[in-house]
Amino acid sequence: MASNGETHLSFTGNCYIEHRVSVHHQKEGFRKLIELLMASDLSFANMTSAIQYGENWPTFGSGMGWAGTFMGAPPSMIEELQFMGIKAVYAANNHVADFGELGILTTIDYLKRGGMPYAGIGASLTEAAQPTYLETEHARVALIALADWGPRQMMDLPFPWPIAAATRRPPLR
Repeated sequence: MASNGETHLSFTGNCYIEHRVSVHHQKEGFRKLIELLMASDLSFANMTSAIQYGENWPTFGSGMGWAGTFMGAPPSMIEELQFMGIKAVYAANNHVADFGELGILTTIDYLKRGGMPYAGIGASLTEAAQPTYLETEHARVALIALADWGPRQMMDLPFPWPIAAATRRPPLR
C-alpha cells in the first residue's frame, strides 16, 4: 500500500456470513468497506463461527448460556471473506466450539481447502497456539489468536455442560 516501507493492517470485528454478500458490492457503504480492506496490505477478520455444512449436528452446548446460538456458517463464507479482501481469520472465540471437537476439525478442513490462513484453533492445544504468518512487501506478520472460553458454571443452562459434568468436583463441606 505505502511506498514508505510501512505496513497497513485492517482488522474487522465478528464475521458470520450465512448468505452471499458479494452480490451487494455495488451498494456504496459496502463498496467503501471493501475498498478499505483491499487497500490494506493485510486484512483480518474475527470468524465468529464454525464452518459447517451440516456435518456435526447436534452439539453439546452453544455460545453463551441459555440463549446460546449455534453459529455454523456455510463453506461459502470463506469465498465471501476473500472477496472482501480478508487474507486470514482469527478463529479463537466462543462460537468455534459450538459443534464440539469434530466441528473444530471440520472448520479447519474447510479453511485449508478454501486457502484461508487462520490462527487460534487446532487439532491440539499446541496447534491451536501456533501463529500463522503472512508476508507483505515490507514485513512478515504473525497472527496470533486466543480465547478463554468454556464451562465454569451452569451459565443458566437447563442442563450440565458435558465436559464440566465429567470433571465437576463435589461441593466442599
